[in-house]
Amino acid sequence: SLEDGVLLLERLVELLDERAVRWRASAGSPSLLQVVGWINVLIDAHAAQLLLHAPAHKLLHRLGKIARKHVTVCSVIKSLKGYLAQATMRNSQPAKPVPDYSVEMVQI
Repeated sequence: SLEDGVLLLERLVELLDERAVRWRASAGSPSLLQVVGWINVLIDAHAAQLLLHAPAHKLLHRLGKIARKHVTVCSVIKSLKGYLAQATMRNSQPAKPVPDYSVEMVQI
């Protein structure tokens, strides 16, 4: 029923909100991918009904706020990708320290 769907959506949004604060799921809790998957299925199955059901509006707004926050974090972190890839690539750092050297200039 729609009421059951709204209750499930409420719990899933709570779990998603927890993941926005804590990156790791506690033991026995569903992963972030599982929570997002269930939210997708639930919204896909009941989209029109949720939009017409006033009690669901607050949950949908909360879900939108979490999604916007996550997109912002991902956009900011994306700028680090190149630097981190370079630093973590195998053989990206010199194996041996480069020895000191000198340059002599001769004028004719």
